[in-house]
Amino acid sequence: MLNLYRTYYGFLMKYKWRFVAFFVFLLMYAVAESIQPYFYKLLIDAIPGRNFDLILQILVVFFGVRIVRLLLNVLTYWTGDNVLLASARDARLAVFKKIQDFIMYRMVAAA
Repeated sequence: MLNLYRTYYGFLMKYKWRFVAFFVFLLMYAVAESIQPYFYKLLIDAIPGRNFDLILQILVVFFGVRIVRLLLNVLTYWTGDNVLLASARDARLAVFKKIQDFIMYRMVAAA
């Protein structure tokens, strides 16, 4: 099982910096996603005080975080696809090379 992971990450680590960028964007997206309920709490706490300037500030920051979350979501999927497609191509090429080598070995051995 460990050998399987080693092989899998061997294909991913050919594109190390793309994978690191994907992981960073994924963590930033998770933080932006999990901070949103805090803005709901701030908004609900500010409504009874009728401090409209504070409510407006909270809403502006909330919408800013929503836009950043959307951008991070797009970047996460884009970098993930970028890494995955390249490493999947390398994995397919490696598998087909092994198959071709095996077939050539069998043909030479049979002759």
